[in-house]
Amino acid sequence: MKRLIVLAFLGFSLCSYAQKVLSGTFELPANEKYLTLDWDCTQTIFDKKYTEKEWQAIKGDDWPNAKKQVIEGIVRDMNDKMGKSRIIAVLPGSELQGAYTLYICPQKLDRKGNNKSTYILKDAQGNEIGRAEFAGDGGHWGTFANLMGDGYEKAGSKLGALITKYNKMKK
Repeated sequence: MKRLIVLAFLGFSLCSYAQKVLSGTFELPANEKYLTLDWDCTQTIFDKKYTEKEWQAIKGDDWPNAKKQVIEGIVRDMNDKMGKSRIIAVLPGSELQGAYTLYICPQKLDRKGNNKSTYILKDAQGNEIGRAEFAGDGGHWGTFANLMGDGYEKAGSKLGALITKYNKMKK
């Protein structure tokens, strides 16, 4: 009986960690080295009722500051996880821009940082290459940036694992 419980818990843990690729691929051309990350909140519903413009009016400077801090954490965690990948994740506006951008597209996001997000890989012309989805649990205490950071805490390592899976270094 104990084995069954342990196996069920292990299976649930692995399923909840795995990202869900919805369509396409996350393989970049062999000559591509950099992958830019950026936000796309055009379809986001904040706290079950607000648009990004309304959310910005409510949160003020907390919103752009939180986005900046969270994306910095995601890029850092991605690069830590992508040791065996030929790709380097970079921040938007970096001089090391690649021809591909991975957009973080929250579908739902609340004031605690709980989110359901789609991650869309696009080329320089805006063509969608790949789409994945997973959710994150926010926090309970702290600043909005801290709570949002809790919600996206595992996103960097999940994205790093996904990019590495499709873009391993050749020996």
